[in-house]
Amino acid sequence: MKKRFSSPRFNVAMYLLFEAALIVLIPLANRTIRITFAPGWVLCVLALFCGSGFFAVRLIRTLLEEMQEDTRKEVLRAQNAIQKEHLLATMKAEQDMARLQEKLKTMMKDIPQDEMVRRAKIDELLHEEADSLFVNYCPHKIVDALLYHKSLIMKSHGIDYSIVAAVPAELNLDGYAILSVLSNLIDNAIEAVLALDKDRVIDIHLHTRANVLVCQVENTIPAHAALVKGRSTKKDQKQHGLGLAIIEHTCKTHNGLFTHETDGTRCRCTATLCENNG
Repeated sequence: MKKRFSSPRFNVAMYLLFEAALIVLIPLANRTIRITFAPGWVLCVLALFCGSGFFAVRLIRTLLEEMQEDTRKEVLRAQNAIQKEHLLATMKAEQDMARLQEKLKTMMKDIPQDEMVRRAKIDELLHEEADSLFVNYCPHKIVDALLYHKSLIMKSHGIDYSIVAAVPAELNLDGYAILSVLSNLIDNAIEAVLALDKDRVIDIHLHTRANVLVCQVENTIPAHAALVKGRSTKKDQKQHGLGLAIIEHTCKTHNGLFTHETDGTRCRCTATLCENNG
């Protein structure tokens, strides 16, 4: 019953009912007041205005809450997909390591015993296999899975990237907040560098300081480019999700900050999230 009265349909119905009553009563009240003072009519119209405003505010709040919940569900679905991808990659990594060991054994049999030659051949083999080898970026499962997923995207676009992540396995932070903020920061950077014909560079630095997670993403940008607060920098906003204003809102919700600055042909975005107390 409570859910029914807080639904958008109920609030819309009540708002329209009050507005219809105002449309009907205001002309009647106006004619009556011109003839004689009628405080009852005035109070009735004021009550209808208050009721209309009340349900309008409730409707807006309900719609915003539903939008936030839809966004949350979408991000969590993306998290599940990314973690499954990460799990499959981990399983494949074990097979790749076994294959690499076999290659090393075979190679050692066929090359001379000279130590310098062996090291050079090993380095050459590792360089050839570098793109296919699985990399763990940090102990935190959600962050590690997301970084692996984004690294595949950056690699597919030929982006020169670096990732330094010192994030512990346990953080007293909502996984939704971490995923939405970090994912959107990296997506913004990817979108920016793809506008360049060359010098596509993204540097990602993550670390914790006291009880604060610090996420910093720096990337090259076209000359004279600028970030506009409150507007997404992505072409496909539905697919890629949150805009800069929502990153800032998420950071503030977790007692953090979001800053961004441009310096010539580079842009640096920094988001902080404070761990929950208790």
